[in-house]
Amino acid sequence: FANLSVYPNPVQNELNIEITSRMSGNFDLRFTDVSGRTIRMEQIEINSGTNVQTFDVSDIEKGYYLIQLCGDDHIASTEMLKM
Repeated sequence: FANLSVYPNPVQNELNIEITSRMSGNFDLRFTDVSGRTIRMEQIEINSGTNVQTFDVSDIEKGYYLIQLCGDDHIASTEMLKM
């Protein structure tokens, strides 16, 4: 239902998430660490087509994370490395 890409990756302070979606609406964006623990969850509104959301990740510890865009019966994901 959507494709995600993140930049810069690895990231230090400000992360851009580009979402290309076939659907519009409100979705949950989850940042999950390697143990599967959700460290941040944000509700975002996206439109069909290309959307870019910017997030301050300066407070997240260094490490490897999975970013998931969750909607009704759909999940899209990508990975990020925090430096």
